[in-house]
Amino acid sequence: AASDVYKRQDLMKTLILDEIHDEPTRKTSDIIASFKRNYDISLSYYYAYTGKKMALKEIFGNEEQSYNDLVWYLKAVDRSNSNSHTSMVVDENTNQFEKVYISYEACIYGFYHYRPMILLDATFLKGRNGFLMAATAKNGNLGMIYCFNIISSLLYLFKNYSELPIESTLTCGP
Repeated sequence: AASDVYKRQDLMKTLILDEIHDEPTRKTSDIIASFKRNYDISLSYYYAYTGKKMALKEIFGNEEQSYNDLVWYLKAVDRSNSNSHTSMVVDENTNQFEKVYISYEACIYGFYHYRPMILLDATFLKGRNGFLMAATAKNGNLGMIYCFNIISSLLYLFKNYSELPIESTLTCGP
């Protein structure tokens, strides 16, 4: 009986894997409606939810292992690139990951050879907490340099930027 339940959950995962891959935030109720529409099957909430959960785990891996890998990676960067700057914020009450900042040594010292930044812009991301930030600068050959980053807080970015050993003036335009 237990193996039948697992087989049903695995079948659900297999059937919705592509849909979840394209739209990870898809609601369980939408999955139920999709099964009714596409397969004429009345699906219980339990099987739809469990199938979605298994599909997300297959696509993105284990959340706990990903977090442990991130902690390991930050320690490895600090060990191998002593002049790199890393910072991670975890909620003190829930011990949940919130944000990470990494600035590699080569990138920090590369800024010495760039002209001042000519554009810094950010926009809200729909469906996520955070911003998509774009930075544009000119290099020594007058070529344009573009940098994109997803961040959760502009203040967090500037706080970490101010701790870098870069001698530059950060000016804000109108």
